[in-house]
Parts: sequence; structure tokens; C-alpha cells
Amino acid sequence: MTVIPKVLRRRTPEERTGTMTVMEHLEELRHRLIVCTIAVAVGAIIAWPLYGPFRDLIQHPYCSYVHTLPRTNRPPAGCNLVFTGLLDAMLVKLKIVLYVGVAFSLPVLL
Repeated sequence: MTVIPKVLRRRTPEERTGTMTVMEHLEELRHRLIVCTIAVAVGAIIAWPLYGPFRDLIQHPYCSYVHTLPRTNRPPAGCNLVFTGLLDAMLVKLKIVLYVGVAFSLPVLL
């Protein structure tokens, strides 16, 4: 029930016939879930230093809208994000990094 040997070997023609037991299906599902989780984690690690550009990309439509408003209707914080909770800033960073990691790992996931 190890994961690594299945990654390194190809299926034989007998294994490709499509006859698997329920346990074999569950082992295959577990293997695919582990691979997908590792792919998302690697994508998130790659996306961590790219947080700033992706935040700016997400924030740009809001900033361009705020700058088109007349001076009297602009919010007091301007174009900056406002965090109302203690962990909000960290959670926003984690969510952006995780979503970008999922986007980076889509070839493996699909």
C-alpha cells in the first residue's frame, strides 16, 4: 500500500482492462488525492513570493474605479484595503496564494 512505487511504474495490459475491486478503486483515489494535494502545495509555495503582483492585479479594478470618483465621494482609505479583524490580512494573503497555487497546478489536477 505504498504510494511511490505506483508513481514509478506503468500499468500492465492486464491492469488496464478495467477490473478493479472496491479497495483498488479506493487506493487509486487516495493516490490521486495525494498527488493533487502535493501539486497544490508546490503551486502555493511558488506563488508565495508572487503575492504582491497578484494582489495588485486583483486590486487594480477597484483602484481605477476609486480614482474616477469625485473627491467628495472617495472612501477615506483611498485605494488601500481595510482589514477589520486581527487575522484578515494574513487570511487574504493565504487565500490569494492558495488560489494562485490551484491555478498553477491545474495541469496536474485536470
